[in-house]
Amino acid sequence: MNEKQREQLLKPINESRIAQRKGGGGRMLSYLEAWDCRAHMIRIFGFAEWSWIVTSAELVYEDEKDGKWDVAYKVLGALYVNDATYAEAAIGSSRLPSRGEAHDIAIKSAESDAFKRAA
Repeated sequence: MNEKQREQLLKPINESRIAQRKGGGGRMLSYLEAWDCRAHMIRIFGFAEWSWIVTSAELVYEDEKDGKWDVAYKVLGALYVNDATYAEAAIGSSRLPSRGEAHDIAIKSAESDAFKRAA
């Protein structure tokens, strides 16, 4: 890792990159978008100098109630940058009328949260 990369990584996160959404209890939650983290990794390290691998994805639960599907997945992944490895895990869930969409959103949520934590 060169000095310019180190400097960039040690800078505070630019506030314009922080998104917000309503969470439980009406609280506002701050977070980074997964696409933004990926773009930032590319800007700092280049296209072929880092990689993210999902090492495990498993269904935690699936339940249908009142015409909606509650689904959750646990994802484990590893971020490789130069000779360093950063492993993380996350659980993503969704509650939707479409069974397929519920699975899609839950696993994507878990994968992107694990990636962002590792990054």
